[in-house]
Amino acid sequence: MKTACALLFLVLCLGNAEAAIRYDNSNKPSRYHLVSQLIQYSTGAVLVQSSSAPEVQVTYQEAIDQFNLATDVQDPAEINEHLNLAVRSMYRAIQLATPSEVKRDKLKRDFRGHNRTLDELAQAISRVAEEKGQGERAEEVVAKVVAQQQQALLMSQQGEWQPGIDLLKQAQSLAKETLILMRGDETLVRSLSFSSPLEEFDYERDRNDTHFMLVELLLKNKLDSKSSQIRERFSSLVGEARERRESAERQFQEERLHQAIATLEDSTRSLVRAIRLGGVFIPSA
Repeated sequence: MKTACALLFLVLCLGNAEAAIRYDNSNKPSRYHLVSQLIQYSTGAVLVQSSSAPEVQVTYQEAIDQFNLATDVQDPAEINEHLNLAVRSMYRAIQLATPSEVKRDKLKRDFRGHNRTLDELAQAISRVAEEKGQGERAEEVVAKVVAQQQQALLMSQQGEWQPGIDLLKQAQSLAKETLILMRGDETLVRSLSFSSPLEEFDYERDRNDTHFMLVELLLKNKLDSKSSQIRERFSSLVGEARERRESAERQFQEERLHQAIATLEDSTRSLVRAIRLGGVFIPSA
């Protein structure tokens, strides 16, 4: 009860978000203005501002606070870090403010998309196995993939959409790893043909996830020995990639699939540049 009252009191004290934001774009990166627009004037901002839920407003204030910190500091790396946190909190607030029916519909769409992608990957394994004469390996993998897919379908029938999606993603990872091993130096993309923009979006999102994982490894193992200038540029590139990824997710929710796919590709390109900047060569995205 005390916690709820405290949250309500904080909401009443927040006031107008536009007035609470301190804006000064002197010596700030270009994304500084974009983040301010996201927090104040975007469709998501309107949704958040119209919500009376205390948790939504508290999270919204966290986004504003991080933006204000980005306004106050001068170090480029610190600016980008606060902007990253502001964007993260803002999208969390939008998620909290989104009606539960909308969230459920999105999970259903995501599940169907991942399921179709898995079908396509299984078919690709069979095609490549025939080309390479690796039928035995293909049969084992496809059998395991199908078993995971069936389990995920059972979960979906019980309304467990997110666990089902997670299981489909595991099966996709297995299928993709198998395709890469079977293909050798050939690219995975060539073995896939997308029957719909939704399937292509799911593929690009998974590819983006993989590059973010590489970035995490790079942050732990490669950056300490780099100059401050390289670290700042690295932070900026990763921030751009994260912002574009979040924009792509919003575009997907708004059913602008072709635009979302292009935005995901831009995000992955930024990650490739960041990874190369850290001293690890990977092929172009």
